[in-house]
Amino acid sequence: MADCDLCGRSEPTLVPVRVRVPRYRDSYPEGMWRGLCKSCLECAHEAFRSKEKKVVQGRCALSLVHGDVVEFDVRIPSFTHGVRMEVRHLTPKVLESCSITYERDQRGELPPYE
Repeated sequence: MADCDLCGRSEPTLVPVRVRVPRYRDSYPEGMWRGLCKSCLECAHEAFRSKEKKVVQGRCALSLVHGDVVEFDVRIPSFTHGVRMEVRHLTPKVLESCSITYERDQRGELPPYE
């Protein structure tokens, strides 16, 4: 079991998304793999494709970069409330990487993780 890096949901398989983290640029020059559940990946894809993006100053949840980030809602599972929405911040580059991974997953180009 692994936990999603955005919502914390524990699933047996997550979709890997390559994210460039400047702090670890020397150790991982090609980027690091972050695991996202399909729900968070879909939310990130919708945020990337939406026309009106809410850009704010903040810190990216996956690449840990401070600066301009896009604000979007993620569905967080909860035992007491069912599902609640929380705001997450991602940089435009990370959102683009999530969108590319989502499209590849929908086309079936990613290897099976189960």
